[in-house]
Amino acid sequence: MKVSTIYISFIFLLFSLIINAQTIQTHTEIPIVEEVVGASPEEMPEFPGGIKAMQNFIKANAQYPKVITEKGIYGTVYIRFTVDIDGSIKDIKVLKGIIDCPECDNEAKRLCSIMPKWKPGKVNGTLTPVYLNYPLKFQAQ
Repeated sequence: MKVSTIYISFIFLLFSLIINAQTIQTHTEIPIVEEVVGASPEEMPEFPGGIKAMQNFIKANAQYPKVITEKGIYGTVYIRFTVDIDGSIKDIKVLKGIIDCPECDNEAKRLCSIMPKWKPGKVNGTLTPVYLNYPLKFQAQ
């Protein structure tokens, strides 16, 4: 079963969010935003090694839920997590999951929870926790 669509979609959206660093409206009206406590970061958090490294991490660690293929379910899981000042990922939450696919929600949370430490964000040169929202697409192959 091919999962490259998941990886490509996730990486494309991740790259777009980092570049824009602003609110983006999706077709489901869930805002994709990056927030910090107090002010906008001058340096956004970054996955170690950048986008390509994140793509490789997801490809190596994703466990595609069987229910996607079995039931023909597809959709996007919107995840929110915090990149803390030490680069660790915490406070992982599903903002909006896929109806009838809690396995997809759990897989998106699991992938975030096992990520290595990121390069943390900065405001005025000070390390700052940054809250990130990311969509992760799931689609039958």
